[in-house]
Amino acid sequence: MDISTLATRLDGTEYPPRFSKEIIARARESGLVFAYCVSDDNLCFDGAICDDASAYGGKKVRVDAKGIIPDFRVLVKDDIDAMRDFFRRENGGVEIEAVWHDGGPIAWTFETSVPHETFDIVENGDIFCRGIVFAVASLG
Repeated sequence: MDISTLATRLDGTEYPPRFSKEIIARARESGLVFAYCVSDDNLCFDGAICDDASAYGGKKVRVDAKGIIPDFRVLVKDDIDAMRDFFRRENGGVEIEAVWHDGGPIAWTFETSVPHETFDIVENGDIFCRGIVFAVASLG
């Protein structure tokens, strides 16, 4: 499966999204990730990366092939392995910003430099979130 095919399959998903195990497995096997937001505060990644973060009010996260690079401020400083992992990863990956459009026609969109395709999650006929699909290989 390629990025465009996955984006087409996801387009028009009803909110709240319930993606099938098959679509998540096919994305994982193809090295693809899809990002979307739910509610007013949750940024989700599925496929080759399964991770999530708070997106309250909009948020920027750095993502690499392992997932979301944690914020240094929330790390347990006594956890040497976690600290080493953070310092190996901190300058890698790509920044992805979940943008909250309070009162806009679309509640959530994304801004990123990673090459991607988009898909829409709809609620009552309106677009709730314009999600993105990208390849793990493009994360650097």
